[in-house]
Amino acid sequence: TPTNTSTPVSTPTFTPTFTPTPINCNTTLYASDTTGRLFTVNTNTGVGSLVGNLPTGATTEIEYDRITGRAFAQAGGVAFFGQEFNLATGAAIGGQIPNAHTFTGLEWIGGTLYGTSIDTTGGPSSLRTLDPWTGASTLIGLTGTGPISGLAYDESTATMFGVTGGGASNLVTINLATGAATSVGATGATLGGLEFAPNGLLYAGGGQ
Repeated sequence: TPTNTSTPVSTPTFTPTFTPTPINCNTTLYASDTTGRLFTVNTNTGVGSLVGNLPTGATTEIEYDRITGRAFAQAGGVAFFGQEFNLATGAAIGGQIPNAHTFTGLEWIGGTLYGTSIDTTGGPSSLRTLDPWTGASTLIGLTGTGPISGLAYDESTATMFGVTGGGASNLVTINLATGAATSVGATGATLGGLEFAPNGLLYAGGGQ
């Protein structure tokens, strides 16, 4: 069960063989902090439990592909690379994967990974599709705002949500055809990531 926030010199070409520690996906999400620590978070209590350290150091986003069972972390800053990692331990699988951008929000829709990216600290953001295992991405369009620090897709309404970064966050919707972001409203908090849980509720992580 993935979560954020809240985006990767070799390219791995193998399939990982790890078996993630069993968790209750109805009450547990995975999360990372900006220093690169991986946690599980109980959605009933908000309590986080440390899993391990991610290989990316400062991390903007983590994402889990339920189809292939592979997990990906995006390095923070303007390092422009990501890394596959073991969801059970946080340890690296393969080498760093250059991807030419910093992806601050990531979300799978079926077999397609969407990402909001920036190229400068605090700069304007774009919506792209990303192959995390090769680093190749395709531009969809500009969002019209600064960094978007988390993405979450509501399957029931076919709506992509995001939260703006760099201060008090606004909740936005994102047009998957054009990349344009439309404000929904202020969240009242500084957020770093979003994720829908199996219960249909939208959860956010970050500061106050």
